[in-house]
Amino acid sequence: MAEQTGADGALAGLYHRYRVRVYRTALAILKSSALAEEAAQEVWLRAARAERGAEELERQLPVMARNAAIDVLRRESRCVPLHEGWEPPGGEAPEERAAFLALWEQLRGLAPEYRDVLELKFLWGLSNREIARRLGLKESTVATRAQRGRERLREALRKEGYDL
Repeated sequence: MAEQTGADGALAGLYHRYRVRVYRTALAILKSSALAEEAAQEVWLRAARAERGAEELERQLPVMARNAAIDVLRRESRCVPLHEGWEPPGGEAPEERAAFLALWEQLRGLAPEYRDVLELKFLWGLSNREIARRLGLKESTVATRAQRGRERLREALRKEGYDL
């Protein structure tokens, strides 16, 4: 892929460094290894087609992983169960899947400064220091945005009727 995009191995390097994180991000959303693999594959195909430099792709991978997983989740939620009592691949109840999708929709609705920090913190498992370095912020700013983002997310979910 890297040679085809003219990236001189940059895409291959990103793949080797971030393939597990991309997969884990998708798995956290989809709760199914097969679906997470599908989403991860989609991320790397999108990355290969993207006309961006390696640094920009590296910054965008968390968002790309999240979006690809949500796309797969939406496709899967449109499928009709084969029989009564059928459970989705992750084993969660349909109500849990709906609640999970509601959480992601509310997260996507947050202002980018809060959403980006929360995704990097909780999906990618980055420390405040790593997030600050990646986003060009102070650590204290990252901590404040994480706190405020959680509060806004909590309030949005309460308005939707979810008991936290």
